[in-house]
Parts: sequence; structure tokens; C-alpha cells
Amino acid sequence: MIIQALYEYYQRKASDPNNKIAPEGFEWKPIPFLIVLDSQGNLIRFEDTRQQEGKKKVAKPYLVPQGEKKSMGVKANLLWDSAEYVLGVNPRDRKDIEQRRQAFIEKQHHILDPFSDRPQVKAIFTFLENFEAVAYSQNTADEVWREILETNPNLTFRIQGDSGLTVSDNLRDVLTGLNIASDGDFRTGRCLVSGKQGLISRIHPSIKGVYGAQVAGAALISFQKNSGYDSYGKEQNYNAPVSKSVTFAYTTALNLLLAKGSRNRMQIGDASVVFWAQKRNTIFEQTFKTFFVQTRQESDDPDKDVSKVSNSLYSILTGIPPEECSSGFYILGLSPNAARISVRFWHAGTIQEFADNILQHFTDLELEGGNAEDSKLSLSYLLTSTVLDWKQDSIPPNLAGSTVRAILDNQPYPAPLLQQCIRRIRAEQKIYHIRAAILKAYLNRRNRSIHTNKEKEITVALDKDNTNVGYRLGRLFAALEKIQEDASEGRKLNSTIRERYYSSASSSPVTAFPQLLKLKNHHLAKIDKPAYKIAHEKRLAEIMGELPTSIPAHMNIEDQARFAIGYYHQRQDFFKKSVDKEGEDNE
Repeated sequence: MIIQALYEYYQRKASDPNNKIAPEGFEWKPIPFLIVLDSQGNLIRFEDTRQQEGKKKVAKPYLVPQGEKKSMGVKANLLWDSAEYVLGVNPRDRKDIEQRRQAFIEKQHHILDPFSDRPQVKAIFTFLENFEAVAYSQNTADEVWREILETNPNLTFRIQGDSGLTVSDNLRDVLTGLNIASDGDFRTGRCLVSGKQGLISRIHPSIKGVYGAQVAGAALISFQKNSGYDSYGKEQNYNAPVSKSVTFAYTTALNLLLAKGSRNRMQIGDASVVFWAQKRNTIFEQTFKTFFVQTRQESDDPDKDVSKVSNSLYSILTGIPPEECSSGFYILGLSPNAARISVRFWHAGTIQEFADNILQHFTDLELEGGNAEDSKLSLSYLLTSTVLDWKQDSIPPNLAGSTVRAILDNQPYPAPLLQQCIRRIRAEQKIYHIRAAILKAYLNRRNRSIHTNKEKEITVALDKDNTNVGYRLGRLFAALEKIQEDASEGRKLNSTIRERYYSSASSSPVTAFPQLLKLKNHHLAKIDKPAYKIAHEKRLAEIMGELPTSIPAHMNIEDQARFAIGYYHQRQDFFKKSVDKEGEDNE
């Protein structure tokens, strides 16, 4: 299904005349230097194609024949390769440098001899026959040549006066459809994806751009040779026969989706995620990334640069055009695994299904307090709020992927998300809006899934009818903290009851609340205004009226979450209706 969807994506891109996706047998490759020849094959100059971007020089990409997969051994490319192969220079002091040079020359002759009457082919053959790197170094020592010797860059050819940017452009008519791979890399068979007879690829091109994978790329489909996968004479990828055309299409499409700057990729934790629509470029596809990641500055400061889904983007979820609703949409999460790539998750559905599930995710996060858009925070901000110093690197492995899966499938959030959030609250004794929202959404989604709506959902604002012990104790803790604040009359305290007792009160209430209730009497005695005392006493009576006669010794992690939400709700209620106001009413 994944390969099929990627194959269809390639077909969709290839059918767009404005899209520059590489045609079959070619690839876009950054080429830092061009070898400019005259029509007789004489070297005119080495041309630097790099352009300054920030502090780096970036090579210009050119369309060249698809390169060989060089995991080991000597394999040369057609019309382009590193300076070691093309020129025979030896910057890395290799012992097989002459073998590499000879392999490049033989590859050109093997493929291009039938077209030796073409002037471009003649010029290249003449250059390869006559060029001597040692002699050129002795006679010419310009800056460009020194860089070529030091960096071993990729090079290709251009004939001066030709219309094409490189020789590959001039020879595309004869190169299209040729089998330019090394002998023995294909076998005739039936493709599992297309169902047609054709050349089957023994090994597939590497996939690049997966975070943490090898720089040279890794394989999505790969069978280790001589390791138990060679039954019935089917070694390596002949075990999963995919035709040459489909192999090229799916690898090219996936490399395009994973490319740097692609708007169809995002990094969530350790998972590299790509997404695409089935048929055409849709608004949902263009904005999908914004629902999950911060698009601009990453910040570890919770009070700055908080990325939110704007109302205009949010409205996209509720206003999918009818013609896009039933269109297929795919989401693929990848992570590295040595020389291979692991599929972390794969989701296929319609745009309307995904939009509904994302909308439900935002609805579950809605909570009183914060700004109007705080219920639409990006996933990256959501996850960083549960780790030390709000750093992306501190997010536990697998948490991002499992959370994305829960959102896209409208399933309960993973338990580690709740555990991380509770652990961070207990460590910092700070219940931010986002953390309370995570706890509320986690409990409601879990109850909705497991308890089939038998348990009352946690509300957006303070719920005085909620009789859960954890929720009530959280409210009671907030009320006791408020009494201490009013007793201090604005004076700075050495330590508040939240700083001293939150952890024990939320996990082992019986060890904390007897002492807190004693302190309450001491704090109430310091409040001068009788109306304030009455308001506090009335609130305590209302909260404690539904508590059991004995305070529980321990609370499980879900009741600890309800404790935090009850505390947050009660604190938010203070902002809506101050004790001062209540005092005035009572007077």
C-alpha cells in the first residue's frame, strides 16, 4: 500500500508540466563543478556552479542519469561522478584510484558507444583519453582546481555552445529508456505493485532525508544477502519483486517528499513524517504541516513564540471543499535503523476523516484560561511542555509517533504522555494551561474509548458537580493556597503550600491534607476582613461536602491528573470571581 501510494504520487507529479520531478532513469544532483569542453574535446575550464547562501556555497542541481548505489566496491556513474572517477585525482590517497578512473571510462563506452557519432559523445571520449590530472596540476594551479583536488566533488560535462545546461540534457533523447545500471542488477519477473511483467530490481536506490539515518541514505526495502532470505533462489530484493519503473517512481517520490525545504515533510520527535494527497494539490495538504509543528522559531521559553494554529487555518478543518472531502490522504512516519529505514506509522484515509480527527483533537484540548487560540497549539509545543526545559531533544523516543497516531486515528493518547506530564508538574509544581489541557484531553479520550461514555467527561471550566475525589482534592488544595495568599496580604512568602506540599498532596493526600487543614486555621486567623473569612469557609464547605470521610492514602496516576485539573479549574475560577467580590456581596 505504501509503495503503491508513492508510485501514484510520482505519477501525479510527473503529469504536472510545471513540476520538475526527475523522469525515469534520471535524478536531480547537486554538481559543484562543470567540465566545460569544446566540440573537439579540449578542456576549456572547470566552471564553479555554487552560489553563496548564508555562510555556505550551495551547488546548483542538474538533471543527470540516475547514479549507482555504491554501498561497496567500484561502480561508476554515467556522464557524472566524483573527481576520483572522472579525473583520476586522488585526494583521499586511495589504492584503487586507477581502477575507479578505468571503471568510469568503461561505463561511458559501454553505454555511449552506439551513439559515438554524436558530437557530445565524441568530445567526452576525447577528453577522457587525453586528460592527465598530474600534468594539469603541474601546469595549472588555480583556485578552482585546488578545491577540486581537496574536496573530491561531483562533476559532469558541458559542451561550450550547446543549448543544454549539461551533456545529459543534449543526450536525453538517447538515454531515456536505457538500462544504465550495472549488469546483473535486474531480472525479469512480475511486479507486485503493477502486476506487470518487467525488469525486477535486485537492490533499490537509497532514501535520503530521514533524520538520524546515514548521510548516503538508507533502504526502505532491503534483504540481507546470505542471511536466510535466499530461499527458492530469490536473493535480496527478488524476494519482494518490484519492477524497475515502480522502484524508480517510489524512491524518487519519497526522496522528493523528504527533501530539504519540502512542505510535505515535518519532524515530530525522532520520526520524519511525510504526507501527501492522492490526486491533486489540496488546501488541506498545503496546511497539514501547520497543525502539528512550529513553522518558525523553536523556543524553549514557554512564554515566547508559542506556535498556534491560527483561526484561518483552524477554519480549514471545518470547511473542507466538497470536491476534496473524499480525496485520499496519506501520512508516513519513518525512522532510521542502521542502513535501513523503519516504518513507524502509516495512515491512509480521506481528507474529511483526517480533518474530523484533528478537529476532535483540538476540541479535546479546549480548556478555560489562556488565550482564545490556546486550544489549537501545535503538537511540537504540546510535547515539549511535558519535558525538562521545553526542549525538543528531551522528548522520549516513540512518544511523538504514538501521539500522532492517536490524533489521526482519534484514539486515546499514549499513556507515556500522561506520565510525562504528571512527572513534569510534580517536578516543577507548575500547572500551565497547556499541561492541564493535555490531562483533560487524555482522560476524556480514554474514558470515551474504554468506558463507553459511562464516566462523566471533564468539562472546559470549573465543574462543581464533579464528585471525583482527585478532582475535589485538587480544588481543595487551590482553595487552601488562596487562603494562604490572602493571609499574606501581598507579602512575598519564603515558600507557598504549593511549593512544599503539591507532590505529596496529589499522590498521597493522607500525608499532606491533615497538616494543610491545620495551617488553614492559622492562615484564616490572619485575615482581618470577616467577609473574606466567610467566603473562604463557604467555599471549603462546598468542596469538602462531597469528599469521603476518610482522605485516601494514595491516588493512582489518573486521579493525580484529575487533582491537577481540579486545582487548575479552581484557580481559574478565582480570576472570574474574586474573593473580594464575594466579600462585598456578603457584606
